[in-house]
Amino acid sequence: MVKNLCQENYQAASNTALWFPPFRRELVKAIAQQVKKEVRGYCKRKSMARYKGDPLKLKNFNADLFLEEANERMPIAHSIVTTMSKDGVKFLVNKQVLALSAILNTWLPRSNFIYRINTLLTTGCCKTEVMDLFHRLGLSSHPNTIRAQLQSSANHFNKGRSQIETNRRQLNLLDEVVTTQVSNSEARDSMNLCSIDFSRETVQKCKHFDEETYQLCKDRLPGADVLEDSDLFIASEELKREKLPFYRLVTC
Repeated sequence: MVKNLCQENYQAASNTALWFPPFRRELVKAIAQQVKKEVRGYCKRKSMARYKGDPLKLKNFNADLFLEEANERMPIAHSIVTTMSKDGVKFLVNKQVLALSAILNTWLPRSNFIYRINTLLTTGCCKTEVMDLFHRLGLSSHPNTIRAQLQSSANHFNKGRSQIETNRRQLNLLDEVVTTQVSNSEARDSMNLCSIDFSRETVQKCKHFDEETYQLCKDRLPGADVLEDSDLFIASEELKREKLPFYRLVTC
């Protein structure tokens, strides 16, 4: 072992040390302490792995970027996981991330990876036995946490859906008012401005009228009841440019 160290043949020296029980115990102890120090320091600071409470941002978790960050901030733990991986294995990156996340789970139970597994388990309609198995393996949270996560996801979805529906109701009401009051006028096809009666007595006759939507539209328009059609067109364009939540339908 000393000869190999002098010749800078560190691989052979480490193999020799592992064959000698006293050295092997000390090496394992030293490596374990260093890994623990790395992981603890990583979990105390801002990181890609830390779950920030927003289920919609779980899609931003990237396995390759996570491995790069782990290589920079946890080099020994990253080296152990990657060097023990076999070449040619399918989904190797995902499995390496799985192994590192399992190590982090002791110090960082609320990680993005764990919550992504929770999401897949719950949205995939997995059986309770499967969820319990993942929980015992340390790869997902307790079933109560999963249910809380589902409720949080539902709250985010309902909030976004309400925002979209409110936007659409205002657009429908504005379009109906303009269409109803301008459709029989020659000014609709000309450059002349038309007057629009946006008083409650007139607008409440529209099919898309409701008190809340009317008030929201009034807040976007000038204060008078009689307006120019351009005022409503401007308000409609603002609604169309409004940044709304985006949802993608995924079929399995």
